[in-house]
Amino acid sequence: MADAPQAKTFWQARVLIVDDETFVRRLVRRMLGGLSVAEIIEAADGQEALKLLRKFKADIVICDYQMEPMNGLEFLKIVRSGADPDVRRDLPIIMLTGDSDANVLATAMALDVDAFVKKPIGKDAFAAKLQRCFDVPQLIMNAGHYDAVKLLAADEADSDQAFDPATMVEKTIEELIVGDIIAMDVISSTGTLLLATGMKVTAASIGRLSDLVGMGEFKIVVVRKIKPSDDGEG
Repeated sequence: MADAPQAKTFWQARVLIVDDETFVRRLVRRMLGGLSVAEIIEAADGQEALKLLRKFKADIVICDYQMEPMNGLEFLKIVRSGADPDVRRDLPIIMLTGDSDANVLATAMALDVDAFVKKPIGKDAFAAKLQRCFDVPQLIMNAGHYDAVKLLAADEADSDQAFDPATMVEKTIEELIVGDIIAMDVISSTGTLLLATGMKVTAASIGRLSDLVGMGEFKIVVVRKIKPSDDGEG
């Protein structure tokens, strides 16, 4: 696998834009140029992106979801699962989305996308999410975890969970802290599972959840209450 690039600022960064719309690629390129990004290349779909990444050691990929023949989720899964050994599995990937399709968001979350940017793209929000990729590195799980990722249909979500005020507390995204434990499944507006009960909140997941709140997917997350006896637990 390729060595991880060391860029930490825009002017050092090498960025790959992946989108089948020439207009979108040009728009993103102009924004990146305005941020003084060091080097920018483009691909029209996931297959072309993988081919380029075997030689172009990108620091960040900005990838659309809806592309043919390989869409953004297929590309993301190949990267995270290590199916292409010449591409680093922890490569920061920002996904562009034109809608709030819950199935797309859930799968991207499961595949540890680093951030979501909704079209039309706002310059300030875009820059902030790029910076987050430098500031909050992704903690990648083993390759088998991503191989096993599958979409959860809305009717498969657990509807029997009940809020227990003795052991649970509601938090906004701003109130979440790294190490909080999800106490009730985080479900999208259309009933798709985004984060499962028992998962530990990470800095990266807080960032992604913040993106989804901005897209109207949910407002509150239920986490376990921290008791004195919990001191020392992760």
